[in-house]
Amino acid sequence: MTDQITLQTMYNETLTSLAQGKSANDAMQNLISKGMPEPNARMVVDAAAKQKHAAFRKAGAKLMGKGALMIGIGIAVTAVTYAMGLPIFIVAWGPAIFGAINFFKGLFRVIAG
Repeated sequence: MTDQITLQTMYNETLTSLAQGKSANDAMQNLISKGMPEPNARMVVDAAAKQKHAAFRKAGAKLMGKGALMIGIGIAVTAVTYAMGLPIFIVAWGPAIFGAINFFKGLFRVIAG
């Protein structure tokens, strides 16, 4: 392994490449080509993959929460204006639809990792 490239730098490069869609095998070959032994390269790639999956799951859960909140706001606005007893009420479909879209995008991220 070259002295100029630190382990942390290689780990960060690997994590970035995995987040951009590069395969784990390609990332491992890249580390090996830089002089890292195969067992060490495999450990770095595995650790980076675990961190990537955890970050994607966390972002997905956050997006699901925002989506659920938007759905709730849409339903609440509709219910409150309907409960006023006026002949016209607001159907807040925008927050409900965009909330549902965000909820399912987040769900997909949580499942897919």
